Amino acid sequence: MSEPWMWQWVETLSGHLDRVSSVAVAPDGKTFASSSWDQTIALWDLNSGQKLHTLCGHSGSVLAVSFSPDGQSLVSCGTDKKIQVWDLGRFKLIRQFGRWFGGHQEPVLALAVAPNGKTLVSTSGDRTLKLWNVATGKNEWTITLDAEELGEIQSVAISPNGQVLAGGSTDSQIALWNLQTGEKLRTLTGHSAGVTGVEFSPDGLVLASSSWDKTVALWNYRTGEHITSLVGHSDVVTAVRFHPDGERLASGSWDKTVALWNGKTGEQIASLVGHSDAVRSLAFSPDGRVLVSGSWDHTIALWQVESTNGTI
Repeated sequence: MSEPWMWQWVETLSGHLDRVSSVAVAPDGKTFASSSWDQTIALWDLNSGQKLHTLCGHSGSVLAVSFSPDGQSLVSCGTDKKIQVWDLGRFKLIRQFGRWFGGHQEPVLALAVAPNGKTLVSTSGDRTLKLWNVATGKNEWTITLDAEELGEIQSVAISPNGQVLAGGSTDSQIALWNLQTGEKLRTLTGHSAGVTGVEFSPDGLVLASSSWDKTVALWNYRTGEHITSLVGHSDVVTAVRFHPDGERLASGSWDKTVALWNGKTGEQIASLVGHSDAVRSLAFSPDGRVLVSGSWDHTIALWQVESTNGTI
């Protein structure tokens, strides 16, 4: 049966002066945020593409951004070793984690906010992962990685039920921990090169991972089973995101394209071409109609889905 969706380019947004490192869409689907090596965070109107505000507070490249579940705040991290929380009602920096004690000693590479919004996890080049209380800034636990067992964790994701933390490692493994205790649950092996991104499906049953081996892998993370690999990119796959329907996925690559996949069949649905450099980050709108891609070409592209059978 043919794919009932068709994706088309809508607009390319230019507003950053350096590589776009991360994009995230607000829970209400009205705005999205982008972070950049230019040390700023930009807030955009998702419908019009208009830049609404620029947040300045990092003293180094901003590597990741994530909205709180209620959409009232935004969390960011970067090479300046800072984790910052922004009030989006006032566009004001309201909290900084680990500024005086308990913080990371090297750049903070990625973060993930728990579904309840009460805690977040950060991973750093200092080979630690930290769980933070969002309201107080208290460091709840710290995992120090054993170099003989696991490489550097450069991407993290939290399961929809808030119980499991996944981390993608430079040595091709994916580690799973109990989010509350920091206890190691298991390690997934199957990639032949470093893991660049991890993402849980909306129903929490599947974990997707992107890799330097040019593939996306799908896992039953509870059993450790490798379900399938999605093959189609011609270079490193840098990011992976599930569509809200849980059946489709998007992946971005150094090959400058965004690939759309049917996760059930493993079929590549489409290849979106428009960026002139690596696609580093992806985010779907909550209704699944818009895909945002951030690139090392300093731009952000908006892609919109059109149904060929009248349904989304």
